[in-house]
Amino acid sequence: MKENTMQIFHNDIHYSQNETIKSLFLIMNSLKEFIIINFLILVLFSGTMYFGSYLWVSYSGDTVCCEFINKYIYISYNIAYLFSHNLWNLSLQIMVILLVVCMTTAIICNFFLINQYFYEVTGLIGRLLCWILPNALIASYFIDKLYIFDFKTSLIICFLPTIIVNHQCIKLTSSILPDIGDIHYIIVKTFHYIFKRS
Repeated sequence: MKENTMQIFHNDIHYSQNETIKSLFLIMNSLKEFIIINFLILVLFSGTMYFGSYLWVSYSGDTVCCEFINKYIYISYNIAYLFSHNLWNLSLQIMVILLVVCMTTAIICNFFLINQYFYEVTGLIGRLLCWILPNALIASYFIDKLYIFDFKTSLIICFLPTIIVNHQCIKLTSSILPDIGDIHYIIVKTFHYIFKRS
């Protein structure tokens, strides 16, 4: 009887170790995918900024552009001010701000099961209005304070990256972080195990 009990105990430990290793591999794979995708977003975003700068410089010497600059001085100033920065550093800082904002939102909403009921079941329009736009507005506020851009300019340049970054943050937090239901389950199982052992 004692040998059977010890065998079951060792089997439980072995099963628990296997599950822990599998969980670690899943977490590492999720983190690797998250890092690779966001790095690609950064490269594409930076490339888009450089391409926009090239188009603006090429267009600014044209007669039509001179008329546009004279007619829309404020808009022209904002565009020129945007492209006067180091665009790689600008893209990197915008991505960092977006990651902080989207990850904070994703962690809070994942913990309280908001992702499960208000993100996974909503369509594209619902996600744009309830998730992407608020995160883009918050990020735009910090970008505006950091670079003294016009708020509309900040919103325009960070809106498209927010679409992908927001989804990746929600996907990562949902796959590796516990929610309030998981924590409740762990607490109940722990107390059940303690009382059963005693």
